[in-house]
Amino acid sequence: MKIHIATPELVVLEAENGELTDENLAQETVRSALETEGLVQWDSIEIEDFTYQDRRLLFAKPVKIYVPSFLARLLD
Repeated sequence: MKIHIATPELVVLEAENGELTDENLAQETVRSALETEGLVQWDSIEIEDFTYQDRRLLFAKPVKIYVPSFLARLLD
């Protein structure tokens, strides 16, 4: 596995086809990459997985929840 990018908004990992097949393992790897880079941990993670032959590219980003303004007023 290789970390290509680790920023507060995006983590890009390259892996062999058999690596990181479990969603929880992939999330833990992303959290480890964030910790290694000294970045803030994300509450929840969304991962997109692209496969080509025997390689996989995983794009991870924090899940952001959009709250419409009228719902935000109700929460206040």
